Amino acid sequence: MAHRGERTTMLTQGVITTNKDFTAWGEFFADDNVAVPIVDRLIHHSHVFMLGGESYRLKHKREG
Repeated sequence: MAHRGERTTMLTQGVITTNKDFTAWGEFFADDNVAVPIVDRLIHHSHVFMLGGESYRLKHKREG
């Protein structure tokens, strides 16, 4: 049963976006001991895209 997560998944597709670096997730979860396993499970077998630049929403909010 311990290896079930390696054979099948409950969530086959999904997108999570954040403006926080993984190193800052301990602030959100109030404890690095909670944040580290969460990040570990999220990025295991995942594709991580780090984007830079100005926020699209903030840019258009200033223009509007």
